[in-house]
Amino acid sequence: MPSDPLVIRLQDAVAEYERQSGVALSSSSLDSVSAILELVEHRKADFLAFREDGRRMRDKVKPVAKVVQSLCPILGEAFTMPFSPVKAIFAAIGVAVEASTRVKEDYDSIVDAFDTMEVHLRIITPMPIDHHAALREPSVKLLEQMLVILGLVMRLRRDGRLSQMYFFPFTTPVLMYLKERWLQHIRQSDEVASALADLGRLAMNHHEAVAAVTLSVAQQTLTILSDSIHWNAQNMVPIFLRRIALQTQEIYNEMRSYASTCQQQLVANRELLEEFRKRLVDVGEETRIKNRAHDIDKIFDWLAYPDSSGVMNALLGARVSGTGSWVLDSRSFASFMSGDKHAIWLHGSAGCGKSTMMSAAILELQAFCVISSSPSIILSHLFDATDSSRSGKLGELLASLLCQVAYHTTEGLSALLKLHERQMHGHSKPSPDVMQHELMSILARVAMRTRIFIAVDALDESYSSDLISLSLRRMLQVHGQISLMVSSRTEAPIHQSLHRSCDIEFHMHRNLVNKDIVTVLDKALAPCGALSHVAALEMQRVRKALCVGADGNFRWTALQIREIAKDAGVPVRLRMKLRRMPRTLRGIYEDLFKSMTDDEKEVIRPLLAWLMFSRGPLSKDVVAELLAFDHELSTPKFDRSLRPSSSQQVLSMLSSTLVSYSGDYIRIAHASVRDYLLDRLSSGCVDEQQANLLMARMCMSYLTEVGFAQRPVRLWTKFPLHFHAGRYWSSYADKALERYPEHRSEIVDFLAKIPYRDGRILCDSMMAERHLNVLMVLSETRVDIYNDLTRRASHVYIRGVQPNKNSFSEAETLKSKGITWTYTSKPKGQQVMWTCTVYVRGKRFCIESSDDMVTARGHAVAHALSALRKERRNNCIGQSG
Repeated sequence: MPSDPLVIRLQDAVAEYERQSGVALSSSSLDSVSAILELVEHRKADFLAFREDGRRMRDKVKPVAKVVQSLCPILGEAFTMPFSPVKAIFAAIGVAVEASTRVKEDYDSIVDAFDTMEVHLRIITPMPIDHHAALREPSVKLLEQMLVILGLVMRLRRDGRLSQMYFFPFTTPVLMYLKERWLQHIRQSDEVASALADLGRLAMNHHEAVAAVTLSVAQQTLTILSDSIHWNAQNMVPIFLRRIALQTQEIYNEMRSYASTCQQQLVANRELLEEFRKRLVDVGEETRIKNRAHDIDKIFDWLAYPDSSGVMNALLGARVSGTGSWVLDSRSFASFMSGDKHAIWLHGSAGCGKSTMMSAAILELQAFCVISSSPSIILSHLFDATDSSRSGKLGELLASLLCQVAYHTTEGLSALLKLHERQMHGHSKPSPDVMQHELMSILARVAMRTRIFIAVDALDESYSSDLISLSLRRMLQVHGQISLMVSSRTEAPIHQSLHRSCDIEFHMHRNLVNKDIVTVLDKALAPCGALSHVAALEMQRVRKALCVGADGNFRWTALQIREIAKDAGVPVRLRMKLRRMPRTLRGIYEDLFKSMTDDEKEVIRPLLAWLMFSRGPLSKDVVAELLAFDHELSTPKFDRSLRPSSSQQVLSMLSSTLVSYSGDYIRIAHASVRDYLLDRLSSGCVDEQQANLLMARMCMSYLTEVGFAQRPVRLWTKFPLHFHAGRYWSSYADKALERYPEHRSEIVDFLAKIPYRDGRILCDSMMAERHLNVLMVLSETRVDIYNDLTRRASHVYIRGVQPNKNSFSEAETLKSKGITWTYTSKPKGQQVMWTCTVYVRGKRFCIESSDDMVTARGHAVAHALSALRKERRNNCIGQSG
């Protein structure tokens, strides 16, 4: 006797079949698909009595027998036994075929039975995998269930009840065919109905096991390939990546084509495909040659690359796998990837999941670029109004795209290194016009041999969406190899231009989004889900309430799931929350603020002001430091004794509905939160000008208390706010003076306290960023610091003159001839007038400019050089005479 428990289990199933049917299988010689088909052909004359030559029987039996044969080797040596329990299934199929030749009604019913089994087993396909141990149990269970069904059919026939289940055929699609022909009439045998349902479930389990094994083997293969130096050198990895990925896609597409595949199965298949593609993209990046790392870092630092990967990873992490398939699996998206269509506009209302959908689409495009037979790259950027450190302007987008094209292509890197050299070796930032011209030029060259995808999310959250939209349309017109995908709110001001420019539109209508929300709820209510503790009797109530209330809003659904989960196991509290659920996002935020006491609002508002309008990112330690201010005085005053004992206590004060955490940093949770806080009619309104005044006062108070001197990095943890306050105080003060000029005296008092040695550092940014309101105060209050800033700024290269060897040699010539220059400046209205005085051998050249000191210096030096050359010519003429 075999010791394998799975073989024993199958032997028991054979014994049960023989008991049910009264037929012994051991005497049968049928052991393969060909043997079954030969039997059908042999009984052809018997089938003719039913006006049928056995074609229907052959068509239905053949795929079932093929599945059995594909599963047979899973038992290994058990398959070679004198009478294998697996071979017994072929014998049982043969018994059913023999029985069908005797009575026409039995023939039709048995054909229907095989038809139903074939539909359930259609999902089982032979896999090019060695017989993995993980597939043994689901395969045996599937074979066992087939024996159960065949045994029940033969028992019904023996009892004379099989013919009662016959009915005339219909010509409807497969699912309706099953519903009308078999499942509706099978109620005369609940056992058969249950057995068929179990067969479908086991077939799906087997399919998922095969898919999981395929994914595991593929991932192991990818790891082996990426670790092989020889294969990397021979460029074999990309070839095999493409083959594996294409095979995976073909399997997924085949599963989608089956009419019997339900929505849950599609979601499960999509999850497996996406998991594989994430791994595929990771390995593709790991195998990329990184011998240009130094130059890449230089370009990224120079252009201050606005990295969107953190936002994208957070969106993908929160996304429920399988959602969004109505976009990703659509023919329109496929035509976009193939190049038949060139522009997609994804739009919808706030909170409908546009950014999440865009992130999933970007991941899909990244995988496509890895497996594509022709060179393809994707450049992506996500605008984010919740990140106050990002400008949201055209320059941010251009910098992002330039950095990415430099990373992906040698042409892009070479062009930007030349631009870096022209821009004073990186000491000067290129203007948006220069960056746009350079990007268009690079795209035109790269697109000649490379497919380029450009994906831009949340265009409505940028501060110059019309200008950015125009720039994107120009990029699209550069070359036919460039494709564009953008997203925005439907009601955005630029919707008309996007509608005209894009040949594909995906409107995230609530009916479509609600289907994805159902998938989200299925995950939440499943075991180990957020709502897994909801009682079975309450699940339908919860599902209905959330589906109806969501109205196509993912953000609303996520917040409600989080809130309901707190009382999921208490039906009374659960029903109460379901009745009182706010109907909109604004209602959720309003309820949150109304539930706060006045004291809590007094503490929370300054933190929200900082998170909304600060110039730089705020870490947890910085936010904790912001609580150490006494706001009961006329101006906020920093008090070390008010410092929280830990930053974790601060996090407990801030609701996760309003803020989110990205690593060590805190930010506004969602664009809808920002919209709510900017609304003057909301309970949590935060005014931007008042916020700038508050931040300026807090920065000045902090610097006055802890010291003005620049702190070394090792002391930043001791004074978390010092770097931010020293870097951005003048920016906040400059904006505050535009609306509150009466607070000028506070800035005068602050500047008076700054030591001269520290003033150059604290005031440097106001010169670089042209904080004119504060510069005027500085010129009147601290002339020493002001003049020092102007002298130091004179070392900036002449605007418009390339820093080549000739310009440097001319400057040295000026110095060698005793030529010197000085600067003076004075405020005039909203401008600063700069005067550059150049002395050439006693001759004085004075140039005044309303632009800036660099232009003035350029004009003055040009006059000086001209005078020097003229003097040389005159001297030469005089000597020759």
